[in-house]
Amino acid sequence: MGAVTGVIVMSGIAVALQRLVDLRLGDDAAAVIGSRQAQIENVFYPGFTLSRTKILMAPVDAGIDDGHQYAFAAHSKTLAG
Repeated sequence: MGAVTGVIVMSGIAVALQRLVDLRLGDDAAAVIGSRQAQIENVFYPGFTLSRTKILMAPVDAGIDDGHQYAFAAHSKTLAG
């Protein structure tokens, strides 16, 4: 049961992070719509590092698909010593 709860909590965190990045990068991403581009960035937050891959592609339909896709991987920070 604990494993299932952990997966649910991590899924919620991933959704929250995706919304945060969408809010931060939405305008920048829209500026390059029409070209295909991929960027890999590391963003540092308290307690962990978010490795973000931003994939920008031309939208299929502006009303359905805004052309932004994000993939996330969160890594816990460890302190030596």
